[in-house]
Amino acid sequence: MRVDAEQLFVELGTTMDVAKAQQGIDAWKNRWLAEIASRLVTEGRIIITEKEMKGEEGLAVDLMLRMAMWLKTQTLDARIKRALAGFEPERLELGPIIQAGLHHAGVSDNTPPHVRAALTAAVLKAYAEGQRQIDAIGQGDLEAIAAALSLAGVPMDDLNSMAGAPPAAPAAQAKTDPASRPSSPARTQSETVEDGETFEASWADFVRDKIDLTRQWKRSRRPELTATLRIWLWIIGQVSPSDVTKAELAKFRSVFLQLPADYSRAPAYADTPAEDLIRLAQSETPKAVRVSAETLNKHMSTLKSYFVWLFDQGRLSIDPAKMFSGLYVKPKKKGRGGRGERNEYTDDEFRAMFSSPVWMGRKSERILTQPGDYIRRDSLYWAPLLAAYQGARREELAQVRVRHFVQIEGVWVLNLNAVDLTLKADDGFEDEGSRRILPLHRDILRLGFLEACILGRDGDDQLFPELSNSNASEAFGAALGRRFGHYQQAMKFFGPGVEGGLHRFRHSFTTRLENTSAKSAFIEELTGHEGPARRSERGRYTKAIHVQNLKRTIDMLELPIDVDALLAAVQRCSTNGRRQ
Repeated sequence: MRVDAEQLFVELGTTMDVAKAQQGIDAWKNRWLAEIASRLVTEGRIIITEKEMKGEEGLAVDLMLRMAMWLKTQTLDARIKRALAGFEPERLELGPIIQAGLHHAGVSDNTPPHVRAALTAAVLKAYAEGQRQIDAIGQGDLEAIAAALSLAGVPMDDLNSMAGAPPAAPAAQAKTDPASRPSSPARTQSETVEDGETFEASWADFVRDKIDLTRQWKRSRRPELTATLRIWLWIIGQVSPSDVTKAELAKFRSVFLQLPADYSRAPAYADTPAEDLIRLAQSETPKAVRVSAETLNKHMSTLKSYFVWLFDQGRLSIDPAKMFSGLYVKPKKKGRGGRGERNEYTDDEFRAMFSSPVWMGRKSERILTQPGDYIRRDSLYWAPLLAAYQGARREELAQVRVRHFVQIEGVWVLNLNAVDLTLKADDGFEDEGSRRILPLHRDILRLGFLEACILGRDGDDQLFPELSNSNASEAFGAALGRRFGHYQQAMKFFGPGVEGGLHRFRHSFTTRLENTSAKSAFIEELTGHEGPARRSERGRYTKAIHVQNLKRTIDMLELPIDVDALLAAVQRCSTNGRRQ
């Protein structure tokens, strides 16, 4: 690798000016963004016709626009990764874009393959960035349009006049274009980069940039960003971000760690200053449970991202790494007792849950907690069973469609490699390691899952059509999680202070398989954990052998669930004509 890298740099240095090539790619992207924004503002449209094309540049703009409309932003990154990995459909789709970008980078047929590959990746990166800006421009986002027009040298005053708005004041113009402000190499942290800029105002710019303009973060993160801002203003107050020092961050950390865990939910705590709330919580008997280190670290990470963004924008002079050094709290390892209560379900808990009315027959559609002869095999019925036997995450099960269940070498699997799925790790962040093939457990097949949910349905049907992502977190499984949690609480499956939920099934799945003769690599593959054993094992087997090994591994899982009793309950309720 070292020798190849050295050879690559030699080729880069002798055959062409790579920095100049990158500038060509950036100029190529900037020209068509400016063209798109200008056309939208002046003519109310963005697509250009064949007659309006002006040589290669007009063709490039039209290609970008048409590809932008065809490729959804949600799947763009996945398609680009597949194109770079050599997948033919994606390479054909993105081929015209790659060729247009390489042309403006000055790449010729004589360019060495290594250099061409590096610049191809740069072209696709520029296209992805531009695609997100196109989306914002198409939605009429004034800041996105202003940023695009500024690339063509259009002043902000001209944009305001085109949009029918009064000319911007000098201070507002300086805020929109940081590069237009005079710089001061000797500026200290206490000096305000922009007069009158508040923490809340710059936070709004930060959120807009991350979510609406660059689309680096999903819209589902907006509630957590709002929560961090609210807590900061509650504890520290409305200050200029350039005046924030490590002392303020340390104060935020100290106060937050003393807050009761339910500080945002308990009615008695509403509209109470943080310091008063801490004294009130400490005076209670017993003393209130305080917030966790994990919650603090999540807010600190969000704040750090904000200050890094300010630093990169030239709106902050001190390195954020120094500001946040030593402020994170290392969570305490939970003891054996904590593992038993908070992680895997016990045999008794399994038996209690799956012998309760949802699975054995409830009184009616609306009355879930009383026994009867009514069974509805919907998401509340199947999702806990799938979570228990498949070890899948809640959102993985909630978002899939019928077409994601396929046969490979005669084995029915859930194909979590599909590019239209959004998969996350257990910490909530996107994770490529979660992409995997998940064979269906033999007991899931015995229970008639295929007949009830897959066979005979349209491939585009959502597995559980009653689930929607039209909520603040944009998660299909949000309502399912609440419904299952409320059912567990109503049935009192656990003692006080013990957590339930669908995620605990993953712990049960992993722990029980680890107590079999199953190989760690296959367990990691089934759960979507990216460990060294999994990576090495993947390289040793063909797809067919790999799937067969995964099927044998998942079928080693034994759970204290009476499948025969579940089948008998379905038959009984079906005979009575009450099954749906």
